Amino acid sequence: MKKITILFIGFFLGACSVSKKYSIIPAKVSSIYRIKSIDSTENNYIIYAIEKGLTYKLVTKRQENPLNCSDRIKVGRRYRLNLLSVFGRKFTDGPQSDKYLRTAFFNGEDVNVDENENIVRDIYKIENATGLCMESKK
Repeated sequence: MKKITILFIGFFLGACSVSKKYSIIPAKVSSIYRIKSIDSTENNYIIYAIEKGLTYKLVTKRQENPLNCSDRIKVGRRYRLNLLSVFGRKFTDGPQSDKYLRTAFFNGEDVNVDENENIVRDIYKIENATGLCMESKK
């Protein structure tokens, strides 16, 4: 009986650790994110943002700085971002995910899904930003 109890506890703890590793991230997310880094390609900005210990890969269309941009996205600052998965559905980093899906076509370029376990395995558009300019609150 003692062995069965220990086995049950071991199984329960193992199941808990797996459920934390393989979490489902919604296709649409709105929260406050801290900007970790900004990079650019020919057509897009690639932004890494952190929220509650998770890093998200964001993509926006690269544009010249608009003259009326009063809130430009900068590294180290926090923003309320409305994110939408470029895949348009729930996408999971768990064992049931489509492991063959590694690239999204965005604004004329292939954008790779990060394979790093510390980054959510998805790519998000920022609904409330144009380029690196946050849209004004209405």
